[in-house]
Amino acid sequence: MSPPPFVIKYKSTFQVHKAMSENFSKNPAYPVRLSLFGRLAVGLLGLSLLISTQPLNSQTGSGPSPDFNADGVVDFADFLLFAVVFGTKDGEKDYESKYDLDESGEIDFSDFLIFAKSFGQKVEREPSDAVLVEDHFVETTRGEPDGVNVSVVDADGFAPGSHGQRITDVFLRNTDRARLVQIGGRGAYLLDGRTLKGTNSTGYIRHVLKQDSGVFWTATDQSPAYNANKARNWFVEDNRPFTRNARVFATWMQERNTLLISSMENPTVDNGIPVYCDDYDRNAQSWIPLCGELDDYIAHSGTGLANTVFVGAIDARPFGNNDIALGAIRADGVFAPHAIYVESPDGSTSQATPVLAAYAANLAYANPTWSAARLKRELMILARDETIDYFSGARTSSGNIVTETRTIKAIRPAFAPGAN
Repeated sequence: MSPPPFVIKYKSTFQVHKAMSENFSKNPAYPVRLSLFGRLAVGLLGLSLLISTQPLNSQTGSGPSPDFNADGVVDFADFLLFAVVFGTKDGEKDYESKYDLDESGEIDFSDFLIFAKSFGQKVEREPSDAVLVEDHFVETTRGEPDGVNVSVVDADGFAPGSHGQRITDVFLRNTDRARLVQIGGRGAYLLDGRTLKGTNSTGYIRHVLKQDSGVFWTATDQSPAYNANKARNWFVEDNRPFTRNARVFATWMQERNTLLISSMENPTVDNGIPVYCDDYDRNAQSWIPLCGELDDYIAHSGTGLANTVFVGAIDARPFGNNDIALGAIRADGVFAPHAIYVESPDGSTSQATPVLAAYAANLAYANPTWSAARLKRELMILARDETIDYFSGARTSSGNIVTETRTIKAIRPAFAPGAN
């Protein structure tokens, strides 16, 4: 929650201190830490307001920005936001990494000094690019040499009979309009000071740096475990933990012209109760982002979401008289508005993903000028609302599945983008 907006002119340190104290006293939702640091910080800020007569300068950098409200200027509104979280540490409820300007894991006086140095400046962030620092990738090209540029990764590679090869075969059965690169092996990229080694992030980056545009798809998750007591590589935003690497990746990928098509998790249960990618259990000793660290951050933050589609499965194999849709997301959660369901050969989300990726490749081939964001929009428009039985993991005591009725966005083979 952000402090209420207000307009104010300050002529003295006393007025700054008084205004801040009154603002918070009228709004008990904002905990005020006006300790010795708080009073000193307000005094220093008031002094800088009093003596500053220089025109606004530009500040560039790739670390956290002191322009916390992203309005282009480091000003008093940013300071009020900073004061609320001062003194918190990584893993604590109110800690948010964007205020940890030196990335030390604690929002303290050194962060304030960085903020004070930037006060009054305009903020312009220079774009960064990924640098390859470890290259053990193994690539194989399949499909049509003159087709749409498409890449896929799989954590276990693409040996005959492997998961990676099976999903590749499904993709190629649904399109002959793609030049498919299978990215196996491993590697690492340095991006904004962080080393990214995850299969999905490095695969996507590799595709973009080599192909520039097209489609990247994955049925592999990278899901590190979160522990509040050992959370240096995590940050908390809106009371939910995310990895720092996921934020760096999503910030970079949102400016690229490659559509990310990512598999949702199959139905998952814990002690017989369905578990959803949308949820976070604050009371758990440890927690894993069920749909993967990248998808989790993209879906909840919105960063990169314009270029991302999540994939659910429709199991059209004989199940009585009805097809069944499945995926570990809530009907009213953050993933659902950006999810498309397609028929899966084996009923899993893993094999649904190459089907949707093939549809995207066919659509991109027929419309070569479309951007990644346009391609996603057109896929979402093409998908039709369908009311269907939905399996989220629950079963009866005898082992029979329990379904609920949901309305999903589905693309069926009858109206899917074809190869011709």
